Amino acid sequence: MKIFKSIFYLNQLDRYILSLQVRPFIFFSSALIGILWLVQSLPRLDDIISNGQSGDVFVKVAILMLPQVMLLVVPIAAFAATLYSINQLFLDSELIIFMSVGRSYLSISKGIIVFGVIVAILMYFLSLYFVPISQKKLREIMIEVRQNLTGQLIKEGRFFHPSEGVSIYIRESNKNGDMRGIFLTDARNTYNNLTYSAREALLKETKDGLLLIMQDGLLQIANNEKIHLTTVSFDRLGLSLNEFFPESAPNFLVPKEVFPLLIIYDFQSIERLDQTNKNNYKAEAHLKLATPLTPIALTLIALTTFLLTGYRRKGFALPIYFGILVGLTMQAGTLSLRSVVAENNALFWLLYFPPIFFIVLAICLILISQNFNRRDKVS
Repeated sequence: MKIFKSIFYLNQLDRYILSLQVRPFIFFSSALIGILWLVQSLPRLDDIISNGQSGDVFVKVAILMLPQVMLLVVPIAAFAATLYSINQLFLDSELIIFMSVGRSYLSISKGIIVFGVIVAILMYFLSLYFVPISQKKLREIMIEVRQNLTGQLIKEGRFFHPSEGVSIYIRESNKNGDMRGIFLTDARNTYNNLTYSAREALLKETKDGLLLIMQDGLLQIANNEKIHLTTVSFDRLGLSLNEFFPESAPNFLVPKEVFPLLIIYDFQSIERLDQTNKNNYKAEAHLKLATPLTPIALTLIALTTFLLTGYRRKGFALPIYFGILVGLTMQAGTLSLRSVVAENNALFWLLYFPPIFFIVLAICLILISQNFNRRDKVS
């Protein structure tokens, strides 16, 4: 119990160093989340607008995108916040004062390690629970948006291509499903092309799908060799639009939509999984478990960069650049190893190796530099 108390007890210095990282962390998180959220939301915004959806749908989509965006951005924000706060401590000579009054490197590191652990816990909540739920709900909404055929069809003066070889054009329309000047061509048949045109039409939703009722129209059947053309006029003709749309693919859950612990320990019990793609699911699950370790590693990398460099009158530009290079290399390496694990699940430990390696290396370097500092003082 005494060991745990000593680990988790924060003295005034620990709380001070921890508090210095909170404000820059909030700033960097907000800025990076806003940029990445904007980049990822614009394509979905285009889908929502083009399918005639309301602003409420976009708000729901934007909120559901946040957990995944945060999972990508939070480690980088924690890294940037630690670099900024430690740089300020050195520039204000506060760290020099802490060391001169007998504070060890390890005691100075405690507040930063606690900060990294807090961020890691936040990321575990995101990766284990919020991201799978939000990604699943997001995909369901986007599927509904894209399959809202009424919204896609009722557009004036535009060609709509629901599948290869099928084109639909409407001159005038309204939200009630009333249309004027409709043109539909079906060139999927190898031998004949069908062209429907009508002065008026009505679109109705039935239990079997969408029904297009055309009035005062003409059906042209043209041979693909352009030898024969048959014309049939009609007063009223009903067409089921289901046959003009491609069959939907199997609605499997993608790896990001499944709880990672469930994939690892009880894969067979999960419904709607692509059983032929088991390795990909497990690679994503292990990545979700490994990613929350990266804030601890990144914050320690930032700290070690400054402690090993020591005080520099010329500033810390070079050490900061070096720390950023090491941190981004570790982060990129962790993400890139997912494809390797997807090929061979037996190599899952590779995803955990980069953050754990840098955590252990940073702690060892801090202890070694602390011992050297003690020897210099004794001598």
